[in-house]
Amino acid sequence: MRFGFAIDVSSTQLGLIRTLRGLTRKFGSLDDEQFDERWIERRFADNPDWAPGEWLYRIRKLQARYFAGDYAAAVEAASQVQRPQQRHREAAELHFYSALSHAACCDSAAADQRQHIEALAAHHRQLAVWAEHGPEHFENRAALVGAEIARLEGRELDAMRLY
Repeated sequence: MRFGFAIDVSSTQLGLIRTLRGLTRKFGSLDDEQFDERWIERRFADNPDWAPGEWLYRIRKLQARYFAGDYAAAVEAASQVQRPQQRHREAAELHFYSALSHAACCDSAAADQRQHIEALAAHHRQLAVWAEHGPEHFENRAALVGAEIARLEGRELDAMRLY
């Protein structure tokens, strides 16, 4: 019945909630008395059939790191998402938080700035496609990521309008 899979997916979501509430050992980490990131990563590695659960875990880890301001770790978490599942509702979370993390990295990483800008643009393109077909759900995300691109390009008026 795969209850273990459902429990792992729910635990991942609860880990993000606990970190946002300040209940984890360190803000931005999912680790606490009820959850262990290394353990769940090993569990997913040992159970390739649970790839969708790992996919959701990586997105929650990305979000936790982003909210903590650990943008490099957020980008790393996003890079570990295997084969993004574009039709899953969480794909928007992946593209949105990945884009914002790459934008934030541009402010501090001169050497890798081009790589971050390219990734940011790719995420924005996907969000823009979704915004075209579902503006009520995606237009705000595409606009915010577009504002970050405009900010990084020095187009202050465009950035203000999009923000």
